[in-house]
Amino acid sequence: MPMIEANGVKLNVLQMPHPDPSAEHLIMLHGLATNMAFWYLRLAPALNERFHVTLYDLRGHGRSERTPTGYRASSLALDLTALLDRLEIEQCHLIAHSFGGV
Repeated sequence: MPMIEANGVKLNVLQMPHPDPSAEHLIMLHGLATNMAFWYLRLAPALNERFHVTLYDLRGHGRSERTPTGYRASSLALDLTALLDRLEIEQCHLIAHSFGGV
């Protein structure tokens, strides 16, 4: 899984392969003290039949960089915005769990 720098933070990102390049994007955000594995085994593969699914570990979670600061919801939102820019995703659906939805 590639590490992508977004908003000055190295994020662990997984874009699931999808055969249709025009498929709508779906970003899945995990909650506090988990990582992308929360979605990976059950829900992400099923949703990937319809959407181009992207999972990533929030900063300080999973394999993403642990930073000394930046764990407020506003910083995490900036991380997501920067990641979408880096991945050239202009529009997407979001599914979020717990703190990931803040």
